[in-house]
Amino acid sequence: MSKYFDIELEQSILLACIENNENIDIAASIIKPSDFSYRLHADIFEFILNKRRLRESVDLKQLKIVFNNAKENFWSTLENQNSLIDVDSYSKTLRNLSLKDKLNSLMQVTTSELSSVDDSIKYTHDLNAKIYSLVSGVNDKNLKNSITAINEFYEELNRVSKLIDRDIVGIDTGFETLNKYTKGFKSGELIILAARPGMGKTTFALNILLHSLKRDVGVVFYSLETEAHKIMAKLISQDTGIPLQSLLTARLDGDMEKMQHSANFLSEKTLYIYDNGNLNIEFLRSSLRRLKEEHTNIGLCIIDYIQLMNSLNTRADRHVQVSEISRGLKLLALELKLPILALSQVNRSVDSRQNKRLILSDIRESGSIEQDADLILFINQSDENYDRENNINAEKHMILEIAKNRSGGLGDIHFDFQISKARFTKLDTHQTDYLD
Repeated sequence: MSKYFDIELEQSILLACIENNENIDIAASIIKPSDFSYRLHADIFEFILNKRRLRESVDLKQLKIVFNNAKENFWSTLENQNSLIDVDSYSKTLRNLSLKDKLNSLMQVTTSELSSVDDSIKYTHDLNAKIYSLVSGVNDKNLKNSITAINEFYEELNRVSKLIDRDIVGIDTGFETLNKYTKGFKSGELIILAARPGMGKTTFALNILLHSLKRDVGVVFYSLETEAHKIMAKLISQDTGIPLQSLLTARLDGDMEKMQHSANFLSEKTLYIYDNGNLNIEFLRSSLRRLKEEHTNIGLCIIDYIQLMNSLNTRADRHVQVSEISRGLKLLALELKLPILALSQVNRSVDSRQNKRLILSDIRESGSIEQDADLILFINQSDENYDRENNINAEKHMILEIAKNRSGGLGDIHFDFQISKARFTKLDTHQTDYLD
């Protein structure tokens, strides 16, 4: 038994997960089975996690059968715990206790080894690595020798060679010119889409989402400020051409059949929308990994938007938190081998500037985002339309600027922003390339 433990706390977390599946996702974003001090608790939590990945429910009756070697009074003690808890807070407390116990064990081993250490500097570096691995979960298993790296290189070379004659090697964005610049949104990429308020960031992202669904690519959309039903209304408006306002006010007249056809289409696709408004990297990693295990066709993750994400490092300044979030998103894209499209706010100073065309430093908390992103897209409104921007019914001439592109050129692509139908359409008469 661990020196640092709280049996009642552990059992309350387990009971809360058994009674509510959503609690499993919250707990799994913070703790692992190894964080439980009691082996039976760890085994039960691992069993619950595996069932959740399989989208199967768990109840106490089933657990009693599976873990029938538990002590006689174990289940009665478990059932008497309080399950109406703040799972996030309880899980963080358990994680803290677990880290204390592991650090205590590490310190005891270190003390016993010190007398035989010849190279103190090397030992200190090794100790730092062990401490870091406790917090981050990163260890020597992440190191690959040259043979492994060469084999992965050949695998990637073989994969790319099959795609070499294709115009698109990633996710088709649905916009031909954007595809030419990017060859699609590729596995492992972090793509940032930034704009001033009201410029259509969410709409543009949903255009890409809808096109992905039509290509049978599954999408997970984390919406931190818009409810799921409003997201669906925008998608149906895009798909059918029914004015968004008509869908939101239920004034469909003769469009009911068209709306139902689109709704049926969307309901058959692999689309998940998270609209809780409370999201951090650990929860994102846990839920996205689980969904990818359940649905192998999931190929795109969209986050609306990056500055609304929470950081587990609550004491740090906000720019430090956003740096950690940005880096976490890039590492997650690489880990899960899919593109992540993250929408971003821009600094308010843009509004006071005569030239409102965005630059990289306009991205709010931009330093790390600019560095981590593989592709940065800006939505700018054409100068000729600034006097109309307060008219929400106006069709707007918009410019999508490719401001950073690690795998291609930069340039401008011109669009019509059809606000009434929540969609962007290409203006074929405009295109500007300013760097090949």
